[in-house]
Amino acid sequence: MTKEQLEAFLKNIRTPLNMILEYARQIAETDNGETRRLYAGIIETNSTLLQQLLKTLDNEQPSDPAPAPAASVQAVSQPAPVPPPAPAEPKKEMIRKEPGDRPTLLIAEDNENNYLLLQALLEDNYQLIHAWDGVEAVELFKEHQPRLILMDISMPRMDGYEATKEIRKVSDSVPIIAVTAYAFASDRERIMEIGFNSYISKPIDSIKLENEILRFL
Repeated sequence: MTKEQLEAFLKNIRTPLNMILEYARQIAETDNGETRRLYAGIIETNSTLLQQLLKTLDNEQPSDPAPAPAASVQAVSQPAPVPPPAPAEPKKEMIRKEPGDRPTLLIAEDNENNYLLLQALLEDNYQLIHAWDGVEAVELFKEHQPRLILMDISMPRMDGYEATKEIRKVSDSVPIIAVTAYAFASDRERIMEIGFNSYISKPIDSIKLENEILRFL
């Protein structure tokens, strides 16, 4: 593995590792059974992502007629003189060069860790645009016309409610899904009254997220 490949691999595993550690800490700090189950689901999702990345690393190692353990030690300790193309990485790069093949999603999220989790879950199937606040969300929507918006509620400069109102002045058809930590019935009612099409709760359940997106695309 070349130095560049190793750096890229370490960068890719940082997000799922951070998520696993963060939600493991939060599980230890809560006694709510439902919350613990949701956090455990997030940990499981990121564990799967991490395993996939490790499998990609294994696939990148050059084949060797020597016994497998010896080849593994050699691949880790020394870079191969002529490393073969990685089977997973070229496919990923090919997709990124052809964004038109994937629906464009706008994600409005001011918390970097929350965005990185969404990115890890969605980037293989969707072209992602990231807004750090409501003002930027409105601007990027007008510029890129995404197929769907994931809108955080609590954001600086302009919250998700106001951003959705502004976007609805431009389009009444683009699906907008609220991503919210709010759990009260009154909050959910307000979300739907403002102009959102649906909502998903934090912490994010990856299966519910994907199903909700596919419901509108």
